[in-house]
Amino acid sequence: MHLMKINRLETCLAISFSIHFIGLIALFAASLLQGSVTPQTIKAMALTKITEKKAIKGKEQDKKKEKPLVQAVMIDHKKVQQHVKRIKEERKQARIKENQRKKRLERELRSIRQAALKEKQKISKLANTHKKHLENLEQAEHEIKLAQVKKAHMQDQMNKTRKIYDQELKRIQKERQRLKKEAEEKENRLKQQVVLEKKLREQLAEEKKREAKEAHQKVKAEISRYRAMIQSTIKRNLILQESMRGKECVVQLDLAEDGFVTRIKRLSGNAVVCRQAEAAIHKSRRLPVSPNPLVYSEMKNINLTIKPEFN
Repeated sequence: MHLMKINRLETCLAISFSIHFIGLIALFAASLLQGSVTPQTIKAMALTKITEKKAIKGKEQDKKKEKPLVQAVMIDHKKVQQHVKRIKEERKQARIKENQRKKRLERELRSIRQAALKEKQKISKLANTHKKHLENLEQAEHEIKLAQVKKAHMQDQMNKTRKIYDQELKRIQKERQRLKKEAEEKENRLKQQVVLEKKLREQLAEEKKREAKEAHQKVKAEISRYRAMIQSTIKRNLILQESMRGKECVVQLDLAEDGFVTRIKRLSGNAVVCRQAEAAIHKSRRLPVSPNPLVYSEMKNINLTIKPEFN
């Protein structure tokens, strides 16, 4: 019975040793593949060797005592499990760090690619700008050449035009001198004409003034004559009364062109004389009127003073 227990224990130890050894090799291989042999990995390997030595030593001692050997194996197995757990955690952390490193590298790569793309675009833009600048320079050079040709042509045209201008200027100067001379002669003639016209206007003004004076005198004389004729006509038809002696009446008459009295207005005077004067005017029906328009215009509205005359 005791021998069976010992054999079973040896089998467990062998199996445990094989498992730890295989795990250690796998861990080491993974570390090599990932390129990161950490201090924890080395420590785990050392711990595994120590565990192996303890297992071998314990095997020799367990031949003597069964119960302590089982306890040691159990304790080593627990440590191995803890070690395996720690190794798994370290591998997990290593994978996380590797993923982070890969992501960081990917970000840097993207950043580098973006910067390269921007630089490429910038270079392309600069190349286009440079090309356009060269095209503009070529166009400007072409335009300068055309401008030079045009300038030479214009200079030739200007020389021809200046020559024509000089000839025309001389002709204009001669023409101006001729026109100036003619203008001076014309001005002298106009001055003489003005002086002559002034004398004629003065003579005409004197003549008109004299004629107007004569006409006014004639009109005045004509008015006096027709006024006397109207007075005589009224007095012929005036019926005298003793009460009218020494009295008078002032009336205003409106006359038509044919001498018809259109209106009689008393202005002042004796009522009897005024009444008889109105009767005499109505009896006369028409009073003497001058055919001269100037005389009529002065007499169409006339004031008369009627004074009865007794013999």
